[in-house]
Amino acid sequence: MKTNQREAGYILVGVLLAIVLLSVVGTSLVLSSVNSINTSNKEHTNQSVYYIAEAGLQYGVHHFEEKLKGLVESNELTNEEEFFQTVAIYFQDGLLYKEFEKVEEEQPFAKVSIIQEESDPSLFTIVSQGFLQGNRRTVKQNLQVLLEKEEVLKENKYTLPPFAVYTLGDIVIKNGRVIGDIGTHSKNGIQFPGTTNVTIDGDIYVHEGNRDLIKGMGLIEGPKVLDVEEYSFPSLPPFPEIPSDLKKLPNQSYQGHTYLSNGSLLINDWRVEKFTLPLKEDVYFKEIRVSSNNSLTLDIGNADRTIVVDRLELNGSIQLKGSGNLTVYITNDIVPAQGSLGQEDQINQINFFYAGNKPLKIINNLNIFGSIYAQSADLYIDNGGKVHGNIFTNGKKVYMSGGSDVKTQLILAPSAHFEIIAGGRIQGRVISQSFISDGGATVILKEPFVLDGPISPQSIGQNEQGIGLPNGVDSNYILKDVQIEKTPIKEID
Repeated sequence: MKTNQREAGYILVGVLLAIVLLSVVGTSLVLSSVNSINTSNKEHTNQSVYYIAEAGLQYGVHHFEEKLKGLVESNELTNEEEFFQTVAIYFQDGLLYKEFEKVEEEQPFAKVSIIQEESDPSLFTIVSQGFLQGNRRTVKQNLQVLLEKEEVLKENKYTLPPFAVYTLGDIVIKNGRVIGDIGTHSKNGIQFPGTTNVTIDGDIYVHEGNRDLIKGMGLIEGPKVLDVEEYSFPSLPPFPEIPSDLKKLPNQSYQGHTYLSNGSLLINDWRVEKFTLPLKEDVYFKEIRVSSNNSLTLDIGNADRTIVVDRLELNGSIQLKGSGNLTVYITNDIVPAQGSLGQEDQINQINFFYAGNKPLKIINNLNIFGSIYAQSADLYIDNGGKVHGNIFTNGKKVYMSGGSDVKTQLILAPSAHFEIIAGGRIQGRVISQSFISDGGATVILKEPFVLDGPISPQSIGQNEQGIGLPNGVDSNYILKDVQIEKTPIKEID
């Protein structure tokens, strides 16, 4: 009996020890599991924060690329410095990305900074910080921006100033009338040396609007004096290259008169009194001679044609037939007499380029209906000479006298001293190096017609400094494309 009781006691102790041991083991297992779960949760959260930071970086890179492409496509920026400055300013406040699902009612987010390197404006660093439940991880990536540029010719039109007379140098008006404003950049101002014989129906523009630059007693009334400096002085477009490979027509006769002889066009006989020459191609003539009472009609149809002629002797008339344009290059000389070139309704169809060294004389009632560009010759319009069209010249002198008459959109003689006397009359505007008027001459600011083409205001250019560009265009760049080189994504502390 006693033995059985002892055995039962041993068994009870063993059971109790087993229970204690199992409890300890179970508790250890539970604690281990809890720790493992906590560690796993922290690792998961930490990894999630990294993904948040990486997603923010990808968002910043995409936004950066789209902005750069938009700037290039807009064609608003034409140089690298301005381009990169615009990009840096746009991203200076950074970006916030939070397109994530909430975690336990908390919104994950990423802060993105786009930083321009001071030493290299084309190098940017994107830094993204991911945030979740008090955790933060940071990643970065470097972006090298490569711009592709293309040089272009950018049209740079010159706007005609609102002056009847406009010069760089002195203006002297002794007698006569100007209807319209006048202006000069000369520090000597404008002189009216006569005795109340000058009328200026407009305002006067001088350096800094200084009234002391208005000198003399000849001005009848006192117009307003304003500052000329807001206006810019133009220069001539380039004189075009003269074609050297044009065909010379073979000898031809009409009713026994050889009107084409060894490269000369001779309309100087009664048998070709009213003669029409079809021009089916561009041609060269050694001479064109049209005698008194003879007329030459150049039939150009609806095509643009070019004539190169060494010498032009005109006593009769030359006119066009057709809707095309005619360009005439005169390489040596014009022998003027009574006659006419073109007609009133053909002004915009005819352009004359004079390359001779002798003075270009439009005298003895010679009428020209078309625009003229003298490469280097001085220009004389006298004794009833008439020009209806624009006049460009790089000569040193322009002289108008003796009842001469010019109707023009523009006389541009930036190197010339311009003198108009003895009843000379201009309807249009004069831009010259200097200007003098006397003997009842009149200049009326007027635009009797608007011309286009190579001898017109649209061919004149102006750069930012206000000096005319010779060819009416400015060399510039456009940004054609953008490429971005990326370094691998890197985590930082």
